Amino acid sequence: MGIRGPLLRAVRSLYDRSRSLVRIAWQISRRSQGPEGVRFGNHRISSLLFADDVVLMASSGQDLQHVLERFAAECEAAGMRISTSKSEAMVLDRKRVACPLRVGGEVLPQVEEFKYLGVLVHE
Repeated sequence: MGIRGPLLRAVRSLYDRSRSLVRIAWQISRRSQGPEGVRFGNHRISSLLFADDVVLMASSGQDLQHVLERFAAECEAAGMRISTSKSEAMVLDRKRVACPLRVGGEVLPQVEEFKYLGVLVHE
């Protein structure tokens, strides 16, 4: 692209020794204030977070709506908001299930697949 010298070296240095880390919280919250997420092997996972990309998970539509409301409230408290035009809902179940999730009065579209960090996730 015609980039040379110090700028090219600076950009390369960002990727030369990059590493990835996946962390699973081993402790499961037993509080009654909401869902614990979904099972993945012997673990329960309630969210995937990377920069401004977030995946929220729960074992029921009602639990997911609760998590979504709490997440939206925390975003607002930090001066941020959820972009409903970039948000989607997906149900992982053997049968087709409607899951009308709302953020700020808007219903999120339900999809059968979505891309998260370049990986296509399908029902």
